[in-house]
Amino acid sequence: MIGKRKTPAGPASNSTRVLLARHLREWRKLRGFTLKKVAVEFGVSEATWSRWKKGTRFPLPENIRLLAEFIGVPMCSFFYPDGQSCPACPLPRQGKR
Repeated sequence: MIGKRKTPAGPASNSTRVLLARHLREWRKLRGFTLKKVAVEFGVSEATWSRWKKGTRFPLPENIRLLAEFIGVPMCSFFYPDGQSCPACPLPRQGKR
């Protein structure tokens, strides 16, 4: 169990929620995991994970790093779209360049 606690509506921008939602949907689809399996493994309810993947909610700040590690992407990929490099990120970007 990795996740910390449930997510409030939060101030994340709409585009940031959309980026995160895209990562979560693509990652789960590639792995062939059920919603229930990823929610249990990350330590949140199915409803919470579903809201994240739909872009209606955004994880709490302390869950962002954990979520990035869990799905195997740099944290900045939730904030920089389409393979743009984060100026402070030492990690190589996956996907489009």
